[in-house]
Amino acid sequence: MSQKGNDRLVLYGEELSRQELLSRVGDISQVADIRLFEFTNGNERGVRAAEFYTGSGFTFTVLFDRGMDIDDARYKGLPVSWQSQTGPVAPAFYESKGAELVRQFQGGLLFGCGPTYVGLPSVDEGVELGLHGRLSNIPAKDVCVRKEWKGADYVMSVEGHMDEVGTGLDSLRVSRRIEARLGESRLRMREVVENIGFARSPFCLLYHVNIGWPIVSKNSRLHIKSKVQGWTHTPVEMDKWEAFQEPTQGYLEQLFYHTPEADGDGMANAAVINPAFGGGQGYGVYLRWTRETLPYMVQWKLMGQKAYVLGMEPSNATSDGRAAVRKAGLLKFLDPEETAELEMEIGILDGQAEIAQWLKRNGLG
Repeated sequence: MSQKGNDRLVLYGEELSRQELLSRVGDISQVADIRLFEFTNGNERGVRAAEFYTGSGFTFTVLFDRGMDIDDARYKGLPVSWQSQTGPVAPAFYESKGAELVRQFQGGLLFGCGPTYVGLPSVDEGVELGLHGRLSNIPAKDVCVRKEWKGADYVMSVEGHMDEVGTGLDSLRVSRRIEARLGESRLRMREVVENIGFARSPFCLLYHVNIGWPIVSKNSRLHIKSKVQGWTHTPVEMDKWEAFQEPTQGYLEQLFYHTPEADGDGMANAAVINPAFGGGQGYGVYLRWTRETLPYMVQWKLMGQKAYVLGMEPSNATSDGRAAVRKAGLLKFLDPEETAELEMEIGILDGQAEIAQWLKRNGLG
């Protein structure tokens, strides 16, 4: 959506005031809405969710009972996110040991990891830790849904908080707000992590942003201004980190660590773009986030059959597990009542004009 002055918007090619738009619809839900529902099938049963319809063709689903993760996302009917075979499994089935989290890893547009540990399973100071933390399997509390006009903008948002707490254990609260606006093909997330306990706590965050076909294809490229190095646990092709290929039987995942540059607003930027989509029309998705809080981006490149996905993963830790991060002197902490804040934006690049504009704005054109 683009605004004209303070009280005009452009929707479906028409320039309208708020009142002109409202005069054309029975209810604003005709063009944009948040619809609440509950999954009912199999081990997904009982998961509360909210589906956003933005009026631009961009839709996405927030899973209240799965850490307010963002599940499937689509643009004009086209897939954006990669979806695993598990679906949004209810948190009652959560398995914390080892790598068992993969049984609840639905993929989706955003899968939150943390907030006290991320990465590989490890034993840190005698505590056994599983894969990627508990955040994604903590149901949100005090959920709030808002749909309101702010000038010419119709803003739809959900808010809630997830508490990782326990008697005698680390106590962190993750408060998340996700919003989208009428006519826009992007979403914004704001998050505050607070130590609500009385002891210093480890603080690790990683956000799995999982992009699939047709944005990911043999013609696609990852664009980011960064210093990049390969993960040491598996072989990597350093000269091909930005390139992709056809789904390949037996493909072993490759991980790359990026230290991105910040733009003038202190934000890091990355995008995966398929310039050949639609006979050359082009299709992509970009990611923008607070670099100070999340100074790294882990790139998860998996070109397997069914497991055909690019993970763009802003993080404040490596994926080696908390014990290794502590040993390397890179582990972050929050003191009692201390907070950390971040913002993230995920949006669609529709066509060569938008792609060229994004590349130029980020010094990659």
